[in-house]
Amino acid sequence: MTYPEKLVDINYIKMATSFSRTRIWQLEKAGQFPQGRRLTKRCVRWLESDIQSWVRGEWEAA
Repeated sequence: MTYPEKLVDINYIKMATSFSRTRIWQLEKAGQFPQGRRLTKRCVRWLESDIQSWVRGEWEAA
């Protein structure tokens, strides 16, 4: 049985990376961090697997 990808919020990313919200968005804008998925106007989530890959140094920009 396969499960859908887990979506995580900015607080999860801040804990996983020790980066501020601003630094995360700077890296994302520069293409050095996984892109978030906008669910609503004020709600952005990231794939947990992308964040874990980035933390391990295995993530590559598409």
